[in-house]
Amino acid sequence: YGGVVTVGGSSDGVYVGTANLTHVEFSRLGKFAHQHPALHFNYLGQSQSGAAEPDGASRVHRCVFGESLSGAVQVDGASLLEISGNVFHKTYRTALWVGSRADDTEVRVVGNAALETLRHPEEPSAWVNSFAGFLIESRIGELAGNVASGSTDIGFMVRPSLASCVEGDDGQAALPAVNEAVGCMVGVFVLRACESTCTHRCAQVRGFLAWKNSHMGITTVDQSSSMRLDSVAVADNHIGISLNFHIPEFDTMDHRVMYHNVTVIGSSAASVCPSPSQLTPTDGGVGGGNPKVQASIECRAVGQFGGDVAKTVGGSCNSVLDPAVYRRAGVFAHEINALAKLCEGSPKLQVCRPPNKPVKECVMPWEHRIGTGGARYSEARWSKVTFAHWAQDDCNGLASVAFTINPTSIDNNYPNRFTDVVWANTAAADGRVGLGYTRGHPDNRVSDCAAGGDCDGLNQMFLVDTDGSFTATGAADSSVIPIVSPGIGESSCEGRPGHYACAGTGLRLLRWEAPGILNTQTGRVLGRFKMWRRSDRRAAWSRGSYGDGCLPDDAEQQRSFALKPLEAYNLTFFTSPPANHRLNFFSEDDSESVRLALFLAQPFRLEVSVDGTPVPDNYDVGGDAYAPRLPRLTDPHGVHAFDPHERRFYIILRGRTGALTGAGEVTLKLLPVVQLSLSVAVPAEEFDGPSLITNVATLLAIDPSRIKIVSVQTRDQVAASGGRRLQDSTSAVTFQILPDTTASPPSPPAPPAPPPGGGGGSGSDDDFDATQLAELQVVAATVAASIADNTFQAKVSEAVGGSVLEVDDVVASDVDASFPPLAPPPPPSLPPPSVPPSPDVGDSGSNGGGGGGGG
Repeated sequence: YGGVVTVGGSSDGVYVGTANLTHVEFSRLGKFAHQHPALHFNYLGQSQSGAAEPDGASRVHRCVFGESLSGAVQVDGASLLEISGNVFHKTYRTALWVGSRADDTEVRVVGNAALETLRHPEEPSAWVNSFAGFLIESRIGELAGNVASGSTDIGFMVRPSLASCVEGDDGQAALPAVNEAVGCMVGVFVLRACESTCTHRCAQVRGFLAWKNSHMGITTVDQSSSMRLDSVAVADNHIGISLNFHIPEFDTMDHRVMYHNVTVIGSSAASVCPSPSQLTPTDGGVGGGNPKVQASIECRAVGQFGGDVAKTVGGSCNSVLDPAVYRRAGVFAHEINALAKLCEGSPKLQVCRPPNKPVKECVMPWEHRIGTGGARYSEARWSKVTFAHWAQDDCNGLASVAFTINPTSIDNNYPNRFTDVVWANTAAADGRVGLGYTRGHPDNRVSDCAAGGDCDGLNQMFLVDTDGSFTATGAADSSVIPIVSPGIGESSCEGRPGHYACAGTGLRLLRWEAPGILNTQTGRVLGRFKMWRRSDRRAAWSRGSYGDGCLPDDAEQQRSFALKPLEAYNLTFFTSPPANHRLNFFSEDDSESVRLALFLAQPFRLEVSVDGTPVPDNYDVGGDAYAPRLPRLTDPHGVHAFDPHERRFYIILRGRTGALTGAGEVTLKLLPVVQLSLSVAVPAEEFDGPSLITNVATLLAIDPSRIKIVSVQTRDQVAASGGRRLQDSTSAVTFQILPDTTASPPSPPAPPAPPPGGGGGSGSDDDFDATQLAELQVVAATVAASIADNTFQAKVSEAVGGSVLEVDDVVASDVDASFPPLAPPPPPSLPPPSVPPSPDVGDSGSNGGGGGGGG
């Protein structure tokens, strides 16, 4: 029952209606069963063009909509419309819904109040159907000075405008008035800005105050762009700010989150903490209980529904935080997922109304992780930030923390950079940063960041304090690291509640990947990787991303590490390595470098490319068999060496302009080899390498170009590297036989299709070629047979003019085989290396030295 007022136009454009409604009362209008609002602006087809003409403007000003049965005002297809100074009171469903349009509109929504936006008693509860005080599905001309108070669901659901991703003050004029969400379940819900990924632009959220909301103050779910929050404040919410992004392209590196002029308040004077006499014994008190007071410390959030009405409608506390531990969290570090959980970003639901409808029961609550990790790199940049009213014991033993991670963000958490931070004196030291083990809500589908779990999202998380204001150390480029990850810090780091503060220790992110290999695609499990710092012998571990069972999604093979520049590290993996490796060192400072040593359990030869271009031959500083050395931290980006005895591959990674968006990406291709080590009665300076190559190639009937001498060491050099003692005038020689690259590999199978809605891998299994491996096994068998009958020794003696005293080792690479990778596109060439005169970390003047321990 009820009535409906419709203002609209016909689909052929012949009729175009307008209205100027001022000081009108709409009382108990709307039709719930038919989903008709009290007032409907509905322009069909060609009439939308007429409604955009100057004489097609309409206005709703200072009207009252009371007890509307199915929404108060709905706008479809309108362009020139002003909705200002109205009051929406006790509205069932959404008070004001501006529907979607193909283009932006000049609708102005200014100075309205939506008070008590309620769920209709007959609303179905089998699925989550959101409503809001203001549901702005299109980008509109103006949204300012509105208040959403007392919504039992969302205060504002808005389609954000797109702007440039500017750090700090972007020069925009001061806002005339902010929008305010108070006493809702979710204060501000930001819809995705673009249909597909558009990380080069920022969804702009500007001028919002969200306080005393039972779940979250400001959130976005499945956001497809970068994001900028400017001139916003959150206070007294269960969770202040939680941003979840849907970036299915794993190679994305330009994603950013910009925060400027942000205030994050915990429990202010607007919140109460009940005394024991105001709580029932069940709640830990001694009195009869005061429902109004008790409700102030309990969250309300929509959870994993499916038969549980309280979880479907948010009748209980179903956030990702453990309600037995936390009362509030100010900010979650932003999270990027490879899958979408809402109908706008996923094809799983054909009908997408409202635009934030979840596609499956298990994807909830809103801030819960879905799918595996997304973008390769992202970072958040904070400027002009104030934190106030935070304490470990916020109320009756429940904690509040200003900054923490989402307990379900188990794959990656990206660097956050803070500048110009103010901690009010009401922000206790024990309530500022919480980077410790966190189990989260018992209903969470993942709990790998809890004690005993294995969670890169926590273990490799770090914050950067650019000016010393966040840590209050005054030291520029300081870091904040998890209290559970001392291995990425230093002994000088100061232990604080929930974190370490490391003054002047700037950390940078390193990302390792096996291009194109999904965790389930090869049947191989690479397991945990170990990163060991040589200077102080500290170690950290990376497990990599997890898959997902709610919406099945396979993780890519990747590992992330927080590294300190100007240090040497050993990277160890404990299984047979993949054929191709990708390394990104995310620093744009060319004075910052790290030396990475990859331990290879078997012999390989490596080909190095930077941005898809092979590095010059002289970048292999271990390639000179007679005068090898290890790379130094002062060397250019990409300089490398392989130590065949230690079986470590060393490479320099240096910061450069554009590195935060992928410049300087290093790819390593491992070539399987047959490696031989022998000692000959010839001094190293008299050793005839070319003759050796010719004779061995003749013996094995292979192309001489496949034989590479990787090391010729004197007696003293062998002893210095910890090898066995040799006789005088004796040399230790190591050479490798490379695979026959002229053999035609089999055609790779088509890669598996990613699951609907994104996710999945980026290519076929990128591993070793079975044909080449088989041929190398034949070569190894031939060498072994010729050694057994002394034919090999005779050929070598003939070449070098001295007897072969001993053949120490004949090793062929024994790895899993699959198919070759796709070739990357070529970028600019590299500069020639500069070789500084002074030695650096681990430089021994020999390929055999400096391998170090920590393996």
